[in-house]
Amino acid sequence: MIGMNILPRDTRILVLRCLVEGMSLRSTSRTAGVIRGAVAKLLVDAGKACADFQDKMLRDLPCERIQCDEIWSFVYAKEKNVLRAKSAPPEAGDVWTWTAICADTKLILSWRLGDRSGDTAADFIADLRSRLAKRAQLTTDGHRAYLDAVEKAFGADVDYAMLVKIYGKGDPERTSEGALQPVRVHRNPHPGHRGEAGRKARQHVVCGASEPHDADEHAAIHQADQRFQQALGILGALHMPCTSCITTSAVFTRRCA
Repeated sequence: MIGMNILPRDTRILVLRCLVEGMSLRSTSRTAGVIRGAVAKLLVDAGKACADFQDKMLRDLPCERIQCDEIWSFVYAKEKNVLRAKSAPPEAGDVWTWTAICADTKLILSWRLGDRSGDTAADFIADLRSRLAKRAQLTTDGHRAYLDAVEKAFGADVDYAMLVKIYGKGDPERTSEGALQPVRVHRNPHPGHRGEAGRKARQHVVCGASEPHDADEHAAIHQADQRFQQALGILGALHMPCTSCITTSAVFTRRCA
């Protein structure tokens, strides 16, 4: 094992590549032959650099169609298990990663770590607003915290719609009795929508990639971020740098692959 002070460049690249692919600290340490403390320190340093780089570069963006979603994870223990967890730190419990993605380019414009409260939503949407160069079409799920946050940040200068999925039974003519039936999704735009996004939401039929607010749009960050954050669940201090590294990889590396 080698320490952080003498890590060669190729080893640092290997460590970061393992981490953004969702490997844990221990497995990354074994794969790269680096002590776990050095892996954690490199992650923190790279995370700060990635966050500063994103904050500087992702400005005056000409995105026209934006989709927002939240990714669930936890620190140390799930919220329901915190009270009976041993030596749980103050930050233990559920944590959500709020993401805003351009539907056309798959660019992650903004993200925020926090709970699912209105305060976090307000901070997230305000940051998103500060990065846009012009009026955009914004679509979110039915989480009510978005309503006040969007109104406060954008006012009337946005085409905003809430998209609510209503799940129904599968088609009985296509599935034999007793077999597992695929669910059918019926989309119902929230009555509080306004502008072009609302009209587009009414026009589309929900199926796969044809819906404007498609969960698969967030797959790159969802899969890697959820695996990685759960692997680091006991280390709350690493959630922020790991998210910075993963979003930077998703924006500037995976999109070019």
